[in-house]
Amino acid sequence: MSEAGAEEECISLPQSVEAAIKAHNDDVYGEEACEWRQVVKGDVNKDGREDYVVHYLISGACYESGEEPPGACGNQFSGYLALFLQKKDGFTASDPVHVSGKFWREVEEIKIKDHAIVVNYLDLEKMDASRNYKPGKAVYKVKGHQIENERVAKRR
Repeated sequence: MSEAGAEEECISLPQSVEAAIKAHNDDVYGEEACEWRQVVKGDVNKDGREDYVVHYLISGACYESGEEPPGACGNQFSGYLALFLQKKDGFTASDPVHVSGKFWREVEEIKIKDHAIVVNYLDLEKMDASRNYKPGKAVYKVKGHQIENERVAKRR
């Protein structure tokens, strides 16, 4: 945790990856909280190149331009998962997938496993008897360069 008033550093990503996240952020007129990025590197599609899986948060999304500046439309945030497959000339980006958000899910860990992305999270809609949020796990298959079909799995 940083000291009060100190800026937290953002995880630096390749330029084309940064540009894709910024484009999504601009599309929804939000403000990315880049200090909360979660990044996992690995060979997702088994082509010998290092790919990126990024979970990023966009807060205050307005979803359309108007009177308010980007990021000023409420006290909410949504988390998105995007896959960036490395190619000879840069990265190919998947469409972002909504995987977390205020009062819904808090992503704890992301793993790459067998052409899939595994997301361990806390379910903010469910508490156990001790008033702790229940853990959950979602598995997202990778098909081509897209993230597909979430499957909620039992977490062990």
